Amino acid sequence: MTGTKVNAPPRVVLVPCRAATVVGNVALAPLVGPAPSASAALAVTQNAEIPMDAWIDVSPSSHVTARNPRSTREITLAGPGRARPCLGEDEEAWLLRGGFESVAGSGERPGGEQWLVTPFGVVAYSAAKTAVDVTESGATVRVGQGAPLVWASEGVIVTVVGDAGPGTAADAGAPEPWTRVDVGRMLTLRLDKKGTPDELAGSAVDVCGRLAQDARSLAVRIAAPDASLGELTPQHVRARRLARAGCGVARVRVEALAPSVARDALLDRARLADAEWRTLGPL
Repeated sequence: MTGTKVNAPPRVVLVPCRAATVVGNVALAPLVGPAPSASAALAVTQNAEIPMDAWIDVSPSSHVTARNPRSTREITLAGPGRARPCLGEDEEAWLLRGGFESVAGSGERPGGEQWLVTPFGVVAYSAAKTAVDVTESGATVRVGQGAPLVWASEGVIVTVVGDAGPGTAADAGAPEPWTRVDVGRMLTLRLDKKGTPDELAGSAVDVCGRLAQDARSLAVRIAAPDASLGELTPQHVRARRLARAGCGVARVRVEALAPSVARDALLDRARLADAEWRTLGPL
């Protein structure tokens, strides 16, 4: 129709995290390529913005507390480590290696959930005192308050230990394949099989694509005129959550790779799959 004005969707302005406190040496590092030398690295200082398009490197015996500007939730990252404390509009952080601690009482609200994505899996919580340590061989989750949920990527072994004795995902009190970790228990994630970084990234991208397709298929079914919403909606919510977790791990693994044509191809696949599960209706 001529003369009809179509309003564009509102533009979302993403506000970076801020470094609420910095102790020791914390510096920005590019998403791709080697980290700059210590003399050339751009230091992260107290109250400074932490951009979303960079890693931060935390030196040994150093730590930074990052504050999400939308929720005011705070997380602490300890060195030696590399992380991205804020991703997009979500309350999500990536931890490639190093230490993580939640800050209890900051930004907690009904329905608000913080995600921590590692190369081995995802830790999700709304209100908890949680500590996570990530190394090249695995991750450890300890709980001082609350009950976070953990999703392990394919090929990762989950073990839960604590005052109740050894346990597994089956007895941890959460809907499979998520594992609930209660106070006084510790969960470890470790790879079942070895592989090169490129191989491990490729397998994670395959998982991401499969989970994204599952979520997308349910979105298409929900949009059908005769859809059974009472049955399909909970399935779709679960599938989207799994796809978000799987694609998060895939992107962490891929973005940690050295620059190469293969890395770029894997990243394109991961980004396309990540966009696929986020689409609610038919294309």
